[in-house]
Amino acid sequence: MSSTNVGKGLPKFFLAELEEIIAANISKSLRQDFATVKMAATEVALQVETNTETIKKWYNGANIPSAANLIVLARISPSVRLMVLSLIDDRKLF
Repeated sequence: MSSTNVGKGLPKFFLAELEEIIAANISKSLRQDFATVKMAATEVALQVETNTETIKKWYNGANIPSAANLIVLARISPSVRLMVLSLIDDRKLF
């Protein structure tokens, strides 16, 4: 990244693509740690302050969690934690 781009943020197309990647990876990760959408919604709802319908959307890859909810998910789901760490270190994204 050149010094002229510092502090200007990421291009919007990059953020949209990144959100799609995150949604797909959270869905995959939740499916690895929780056998069914009902199981995921029930167990995750006990830890995350959101409703089960929102969690089902994460499980199905329709939405992504907020930053705070992503941190909680990473704490309770080993697969989500690994996914977040791998995205942080993914040189292809930058």
